[in-house]
Amino acid sequence: GSRNISDDKFTGTVDGDTIRIQFSRVGYVTYANNNTEQNNDKPPDFSDLPDVEYQPGKDTGAKFVSIQGEVKMYPDGDPNDISFASDKAKIRPGIHIFTGEESSVTLVFADLSTYKIPPNTEIVIRSFDSKSNISLLTGKIWANFKKIANGESIEVRTNQAVLGIKGTTFILEATTDKTLLKMIEGTVSFTSIGSGKTETVKTGETITATSKGLGQKTNFNVATENASWKALEKQMQKQDSLINKITNIFLAVWRWISVLFK
Repeated sequence: GSRNISDDKFTGTVDGDTIRIQFSRVGYVTYANNNTEQNNDKPPDFSDLPDVEYQPGKDTGAKFVSIQGEVKMYPDGDPNDISFASDKAKIRPGIHIFTGEESSVTLVFADLSTYKIPPNTEIVIRSFDSKSNISLLTGKIWANFKKIANGESIEVRTNQAVLGIKGTTFILEATTDKTLLKMIEGTVSFTSIGSGKTETVKTGETITATSKGLGQKTNFNVATENASWKALEKQMQKQDSLINKITNIFLAVWRWISVLFK
């Protein structure tokens, strides 16, 4: 198109990612967008998953314990319907649970399977119509399974892999392009969604999965990993205790001010 401004005329043309502006008096300016690929990169949206159904009429029987800070929830498909975790909250199939920078929580199911969810993590409780229990969308979890009936198994999913579990303790960490498994105790089958390959992972072994398949199994120090999780839990408890103290002080001051100005 073209326009006149103060007796100066300019025309503009667009060719792909390049914009050329021609001024009648001062010449032309060319702008080339060299960051097209980077600008098109958007963070993944996990809020409406095609294989997850929110079921408001059902209760998984799971409970929140050891809530530190603000832990939030929303039903799959409706990320604006935010609620907060509490020890009385009903945990429905299809609910997303996520922690922030300074929050964590432990999730316990009726069969005593336990998930410790540290900061900056999001999971979704999958439909109980299948054997799949949760999906780890981003962040990490520490999981322990104690009472699984003979012949049965539970699946835990990420974007890159599926774990088949028959009673074990493990740590799982997921990003948008990689899943990392660390076996604390027991054995799981670890299946790549991308390649379909399955590896059996045992105590003290770690393995990664990407969209291309599985990496090589290596060993890690179980005691060191357990110690790091205990240290993280203590840190979160201290932060929560400090927040509670600050809140109590604020409430006391507010009550004093309210009485003073009655």
